[in-house]
Amino acid sequence: MKLLVISTPGFDGAETETINALFSAGLEILHLRKPGWSNLQMAELLDGIDPAHHPRIMIHSNYDLLEKYQLRGAHLPSRSIHPCSTTPAYSRSRSCHSIEEVECLAGIYEYLFISPVFDSVSKQGYLSAVSVDELHNCTNSSGRRLVALGGITAQKLPELSSSICWGAAALGTIWQHEGVVERVSAFRNLQKIADRI
Repeated sequence: MKLLVISTPGFDGAETETINALFSAGLEILHLRKPGWSNLQMAELLDGIDPAHHPRIMIHSNYDLLEKYQLRGAHLPSRSIHPCSTTPAYSRSRSCHSIEEVECLAGIYEYLFISPVFDSVSKQGYLSAVSVDELHNCTNSSGRRLVALGGITAQKLPELSSSICWGAAALGTIWQHEGVVERVSAFRNLQKIADRI
């Protein structure tokens, strides 16, 4: 199973150091989600990341930076009204917050986030809304690549399987730690579990 990481939504003084270290530790796909950030702020963050890692970064906003930084692709929010109806030049992914949304979604996407699968680590009160059984049925009926988001911890990740989800995306489990070493250690722990699934 793929293990993806989502950035912390706010400013973090050790973020570029953490991101570079996560990529060096084997991270395949990072989602940069920075609500409200300007192009200048996002460009400054990207400038601090080794350019060799840029092709593994999906951005959730500031899409005009895709070409300049040769990023992997764009992630669209669930409220987006513009389905990706043709094969895009860049990878596309999208958020979904229910099984019905996945099953009714038109468009071509590499994968879809579905959340919250488990109770969130980073958002208090953001509780599981999709069961593992529902995910399994949705994968079989929709044929979509699903990425489980919400509450991805070392304890919960083994409840998923590659026949249910193409991947899982971690946020709070990584960024709840203050230090880069601890963040990379949390990633490596999850990656070992994901590799066995």
